[in-house]
Amino acid sequence: MWWATCVCALSACGAVDRVDTGEPNDPLPSCGLPAEVPHDPDASWLPGGEGPWRDRVVLACADEDGALHELGVFAHNADVPTILSTSDGRTAVAFQHYSTTDPSAFDVMQVQVSHDHGAHWEPPVRLEVEALPAAFDRPVDPTLVELADGRFRLYFSWRGPEATVHIASATASQLTGPYTYDPGPRVMLPGAEVRDASVALHDGRWHLYSPGGYDPASPAPAVHAVSTDGLSFTLLDPVQLDALMLGSVQSEADHLRFFASGRQGVVSATSADGVDWKLEPPVLLPMRFDPGVVTRPDGTRMMVATALHTDL
Repeated sequence: MWWATCVCALSACGAVDRVDTGEPNDPLPSCGLPAEVPHDPDASWLPGGEGPWRDRVVLACADEDGALHELGVFAHNADVPTILSTSDGRTAVAFQHYSTTDPSAFDVMQVQVSHDHGAHWEPPVRLEVEALPAAFDRPVDPTLVELADGRFRLYFSWRGPEATVHIASATASQLTGPYTYDPGPRVMLPGAEVRDASVALHDGRWHLYSPGGYDPASPAPAVHAVSTDGLSFTLLDPVQLDALMLGSVQSEADHLRFFASGRQGVVSATSADGVDWKLEPPVLLPMRFDPGVVTRPDGTRMMVATALHTDL
């Protein structure tokens, strides 16, 4: 197993500064897990061997001191989670789901929504992308953002007519969709796959990152592209971080913060310009990877991340 063994206890890891949201820090209801969706680990249509369909998405919330504590499984048979706080107070978690009770819902994007900052969750809804050219791979690896006009954009990995896996997108007026495909690739590299996008708006520019590889012991430079409209991206030089840029990026006042996948779990890095990154100790959530993070109105963080099937 190429993930290193965690050397710190959960109680000793995971401290990250509270965020000053500018809002009164009134008490919020505690984070909660959604109702468990039925699952059958022995379903006949599951592929043989191990794979992402054996992974789980977990939920963690920070206490008032900023230390993250894992609450448990958010979604079984799921991976690549993303989380979004909307301007109207909703929280959405999207992920790739591998249903073990419905073969038609195996390897699809789903979203679950909370109206009370993660205390309670609605049942999962399939994220539909309309107007995709037919007969190509299904979209995977969802990333959600909210646009200035109140619409929502879904970035995803896809092997479309261009035949190379690239970052595509779709836009919707409603958070749960349906989403309408935005024609053409957002970011594509000839002869190389680009997947698992992390996207954030900072100082008037959208920054998009994609990991250059998937070995945290030897992180390859990550793809970095920028855009003023979130659709037409310009590739910049690859960026280097001593962790996989597989996770989520967000704008915080005068800098960007990336929650990344380190050798021992979730780590955090900051950058003033999106190019030069500084890794910050410690490990925030041990042996969990590909995180998505939002800040609740009281300044504490909520995180979703992938628990690999090898570490369950």
